[in-house]
Amino acid sequence: MNTYLLLLIACMSVSTVQAASGDTIKVVSHQNVIMTTDTFGSGATEKKLWIVAPPASTEYRKVFVRMSYKCPGGMACGEWDYIDALKLRRKGGVAAEDQQIELVRFITPYGNSFNSSWGFTWYADITDFAILLHDSLEIGYYHSGYETYVGKGWDVTIEFNFVEGTPSLKPLKFTKLWNGGYAYGNVNNPIEANLQPISMTTQPEANLAVVRIHQTGHGADDNYCSEFCYRTRFMKWDGAQVEQMLLWRKCGFNALYPQAGTWIYDRGNWCPGATVWPSRKEITVGPNENHTVDIDMQTYTSSSPSAYEQIASFLIEYKDETINDDAGIDDIIRPSLDSEQGRVNPVCNNPLVVVRNLGKNEITSLNFDFGFIGQNTFTYTWTGSIPVRAIDTIMLPQVVLATIAAQQFKVTITKVNGNTDPYTFDNMVVSKGNVPPGIPATEKVFLELKTNNYPGENSYTLTDSYGNVLYQRAQGSLAANTIYKDTFDLAVGCYTIVIKDINDYGGDGLSWWANPDAGSGYARLRRIPGNVIFRNWGGDFGADARVSFTVGGVVSTVPNETNLAGVQLFPNPADDVLYADVLFNQITDYTIVVTNLLGQRVMEQQYAGTSGTTHNISTRDLQRGYYLLHVINKDQVQSKPFIVSH
Repeated sequence: MNTYLLLLIACMSVSTVQAASGDTIKVVSHQNVIMTTDTFGSGATEKKLWIVAPPASTEYRKVFVRMSYKCPGGMACGEWDYIDALKLRRKGGVAAEDQQIELVRFITPYGNSFNSSWGFTWYADITDFAILLHDSLEIGYYHSGYETYVGKGWDVTIEFNFVEGTPSLKPLKFTKLWNGGYAYGNVNNPIEANLQPISMTTQPEANLAVVRIHQTGHGADDNYCSEFCYRTRFMKWDGAQVEQMLLWRKCGFNALYPQAGTWIYDRGNWCPGATVWPSRKEITVGPNENHTVDIDMQTYTSSSPSAYEQIASFLIEYKDETINDDAGIDDIIRPSLDSEQGRVNPVCNNPLVVVRNLGKNEITSLNFDFGFIGQNTFTYTWTGSIPVRAIDTIMLPQVVLATIAAQQFKVTITKVNGNTDPYTFDNMVVSKGNVPPGIPATEKVFLELKTNNYPGENSYTLTDSYGNVLYQRAQGSLAANTIYKDTFDLAVGCYTIVIKDINDYGGDGLSWWANPDAGSGYARLRRIPGNVIFRNWGGDFGADARVSFTVGGVVSTVPNETNLAGVQLFPNPADDVLYADVLFNQITDYTIVVTNLLGQRVMEQQYAGTSGTTHNISTRDLQRGYYLLHVINKDQVQSKPFIVSH
């Protein structure tokens, strides 16, 4: 969510800070810190650094962190999906007690196919910890795991963003609950023995309690628990059940794709290359009341116990000081340059904004002003229902088109339930958007779609700027191993193509190395005349692939139009031969290099004066294992993983 309030933004590292209501104070705790695993030791490393946050007299409207990853200079990115965490360690000074409070949990991506130009940024809301985040703080970045080889890691930057202002919920007290890794399914060490009820007495001003839980499942017993099995958690308040939650997360829509490993598999409340979503249960309380809180896991036993539940949980007491009609914009999903919104950007229509109800009343209407700065401003009145303290994603129906790279886009809430919002600092947010692909009105486009062995999982739609379906191939209508070439002669306007792959495992695209039985397919969008590929999804895209583009608008040139259009590998895993389908939009010289997990070159071949072809690569002399194929020319490098199975 690289959105920001269009107000004074103060930046600092370790120094005294001052701000006024609405200001965002940025504090960097870790700047390009290299994190590697302790492969031959405990399997965990942690980099602890001190920061100076705003003083205790400063109130926060919101607090969030920005976590940026890239490959370290001279090293490869980390290989595996390991547990990382951002922790608050000590407050006030080195003699203070170690708090060991997990602010954010993050699972590293399968980064073996990332190159030196790769980078990604994640955001996490940590407002629930606001009462702790003042003055001198020791912040730890924890990285776990055992990389197969040394020379792999992550370049990590952590930035805290303190949004100064009047909180809608005033924090009163913070209490740690259950924190640790707890065996699951072990009759000799039952998890409920560690998840005992906890008693508490509310503060004199408290009228709301929030139970915040970070929970992920790991390990693989005979039922693949807890990484790959469904589990349900139950919460009790004073002995009565108040929540039942399925601990499961679908990964086929992962924002970071493709990855080198089994990134699309749904998992036990987490996905590789993503922050862990916290659960929050709000409970109405009164002052000076005695209560008990308890969580129970679904009954489960295993004959080969290795499953465990990694839990960090907290109780925060609040005084609700909300005003009647109060809304805040949490994020702009599109248009956006944020890494986490890359699947749905760039766009030419229908902005999406996330709105939170911060008031005492249900929100039934919102008035918006929006548009790219320097262009027309549009208005829209939304009607619906956003319950108290709930969030909703709202579409603003309008064609909006950036005309330059990284153009600023502004959204303002002007009315809430027909009234002026008394707190205006979070009513206006700005993002940045890029120019979407575009072709002249004299050209046509055609979609080239090759199905694999399981065409029943696939479909696609072409829609106009109003959401009308102009053309589609519905699920169940496609034949196996067939190339479809659908040509579209479109009027001037904005259009979107969405290709879907739906199955019980979260969607594995049209070609994925871990599912060789599915065969190999691909999807490409071409311009006519010229047959130039201006969007190539390949096959490894998970649950969906999409593009918005214009006809007769801003004619843009995207990287694929001038360089490498795509690389497809099949069969994958390979036995004695691997086929590499390489496509360029222009005649060029390029090199194919194959490396092993150590980064050593095991094969290299140069090609001159060609726009690509299907290469027959012998893998007969390669040992069984995991490899990377790199296609390199003067402008680009594209890397694809493959497995030799003989």
